[in-house]
Amino acid sequence: ADGSASASMGLTSVRVEVFGPPEGRSRAQTLHNRASVNVEVVWAAFGEAGRRRRGRGDRRVAELASSLRDTFQPAILTALYPRAQIDIHVHILAHDGALLSTCINATSLAPLSAGVPMRDLVAAVTAGVHGSTVLCDLTALEEADMPSATVAVLPRSGKVALIGMET
Repeated sequence: ADGSASASMGLTSVRVEVFGPPEGRSRAQTLHNRASVNVEVVWAAFGEAGRRRRGRGDRRVAELASSLRDTFQPAILTALYPRAQIDIHVHILAHDGALLSTCINATSLAPLSAGVPMRDLVAAVTAGVHGSTVLCDLTALEEADMPSATVAVLPRSGKVALIGMET
């Protein structure tokens, strides 16, 4: 890998590797005016309490990869690398809540380690409300019990990169 980062929030642990920006592998995937960002999410077999096997066709894995791609496509300066491809591989090692925010925080650091220029870091947090108390970085048990929202922002510009809510 050209760069990597690990992040743990509570009992959730994620490792992200960045490859690139090399020239695109196929002409069909090549964008002539900017680099394309590809995200692949791999769930470790031991990474979840239920030991459920999650493959490439799993809906939750595809949704997580799509959310990460949509969050980081505008944050990375892709115009500097026409016809290139930036591959981001996210490895979920342990999951106990606040998964999306942990993935975003780790993925924000990995391109910097690889030397990929970015407009700004992306910082994320998952929060929920229990009665009148706001809880941050929820565990899986808390996420199952209450509605939760994940918010990712670009701190320097103050722009919101992602808002996601689960009930």
